[in-house]
Amino acid sequence: MITVQQINFQLNSKESYIGYQRGSKDFVSNLNFKDTNLQQYTSPEDYANALSRGSKKGGVSAIVDEIPYIKIFLLKYSADYSMVGSNSTTNGFAFVFRKGSPLVPEMSRAIAKLRADGRLIMMENAWFKGQSMVTFGDTSNKVNPLTIDSFRGLFLITGVSSTFAIAILYSFWIYKNWHFVRNCFNVMDFNLGRLQFIKEYLYRKMFRTTNVIQLEQITWSMNCLI
Repeated sequence: MITVQQINFQLNSKESYIGYQRGSKDFVSNLNFKDTNLQQYTSPEDYANALSRGSKKGGVSAIVDEIPYIKIFLLKYSADYSMVGSNSTTNGFAFVFRKGSPLVPEMSRAIAKLRADGRLIMMENAWFKGQSMVTFGDTSNKVNPLTIDSFRGLFLITGVSSTFAIAILYSFWIYKNWHFVRNCFNVMDFNLGRLQFIKEYLYRKMFRTTNVIQLEQITWSMNCLI
């Protein structure tokens, strides 16, 4: 897992290079990236090649570009890359009008109506079908969920380490308190000896009583015969 802060830190590190589309360096420079870490590219193929190599092999760690261009790139390479950005449905190119132009409210109302009717999303799905996008705070993307099986190795290492640590702890305790442990075993042996003695005594007592009863029965029978 990685957080937004970790992403920003990695992209701003000395080892990370950022790619951008030719002609948009000023825009990328305003994002506080170092100019020495910026690489210029001209096509989606250049983007894919640079991302596949990575910063350590002469490529880049990320591409910064306008959302429409990134979505076009993802139409072809969505299986290998994803976009991290805003989830707004009105992202895209901006239109500049003369101050006071009557087109401004007309365009605003038209965009608001398209957004309210859901047609903006329909148009986006129709034009950029099959894209892969990851957005901050968006949990609707299909990713492989983490299950208990994903942590089997971690649980195994933790269990073995804990068992080993407990065994060492008890070994040191027994070594340090060996006289006490030995006395406990001696007491146990003594008690077992006493139990064995009582058992044998009761057994002899019961066996002797049985013999006396049998002898009295035999004597009584003989007297009866006489």
